[in-house]
Amino acid sequence: MEIIDLRIFHNSKEALGLLNAMAGYYYFDSKIKYIVNKKWMTDFLLDQQIPFLNIVHINSFFDLKIIYGSTVILPIQRSKIDIILLRLFRQIKLTTFVHDLHFLSKQDLLKKEFVGKNIFLKKYIYLFVIYFTDNILVNSDIVKRQLKIILKKDSVRNTLKRVFLLDKSESDSNKKENRTIDYFLPLSTREYKGIWVLDRLIFENKNSTILVDDKYFNKVNSLLIIKNPYIKIIKRDLTKDSDLAKAYSSSKATLCLSRYEGFGYIPYEASSFGSIPFVFNCSAYIEIPDDVFLKLRIAKNVIIPTLDHLLFTDKMEVYSRKHIVHSYK
Repeated sequence: MEIIDLRIFHNSKEALGLLNAMAGYYYFDSKIKYIVNKKWMTDFLLDQQIPFLNIVHINSFFDLKIIYGSTVILPIQRSKIDIILLRLFRQIKLTTFVHDLHFLSKQDLLKKEFVGKNIFLKKYIYLFVIYFTDNILVNSDIVKRQLKIILKKDSVRNTLKRVFLLDKSESDSNKKENRTIDYFLPLSTREYKGIWVLDRLIFENKNSTILVDDKYFNKVNSLLIIKNPYIKIIKRDLTKDSDLAKAYSSSKATLCLSRYEGFGYIPYEASSFGSIPFVFNCSAYIEIPDDVFLKLRIAKNVIIPTLDHLLFTDKMEVYSRKHIVHSYK
């Protein structure tokens, strides 16, 4: 039996993308089970249409007998002490996902994300788990190579699916959505995910309409307006998957401006809703053909091309299906 341990997460918003990917594992292997110890975890999995029989509740150390003989899969290279002890006493096998090696990077943008005493300790926990685990799963060839070259560890490529849980009526509405927005600009609190480059962007279409999450509106407006005085920036609350789906469906293109990615779902998400994905030609995106993810060049001024002669292609949609699932309530 293979079983994913979700107990490293503190709440449903801490790492929603990663949680969603772990729920998406069910769509790759319907026999997979999940270890939980909080009600929100159970609710989250049930909302993602994971059967209750696939959910294993662990409330004390003694409950762990249920998983003896299993392979426990860690969502990232971090583990609860009880799982480490079970592995030490050979009661389980251990597999971990390694999505990237950002925590080892010396690049300035990434180092900002890994500072302080807690992060210093986390770095060594991550390394311990990577060296201690029986098997390592990765999402991209670039991380597979990095693990081999930097840490001398073998790994296996694994495809994770990101699930969009939608009402059927929402899906039908999205298909009919007019693409009145030129570019959707997804961002994150992590600067390297896009904020780092906003003051370098120059839109060839000077009257472009750009959609952003309302919590980033002020930041985006102050930085983009420097070189693009005539653009129009629209804000929406994009908390829910249904809101995010509508954002993709109403945008002709999506700007995925992350500087470092071990994998990166956003361009696949965009493609799954018919929005043309733009990425920088770096990190894991190098592996993707240029006609699937349209590539931008990193420079002092980053030119965002007009969309007049660009079309969404079947190839973009085919690639998205490997990683994105649209599930209906």
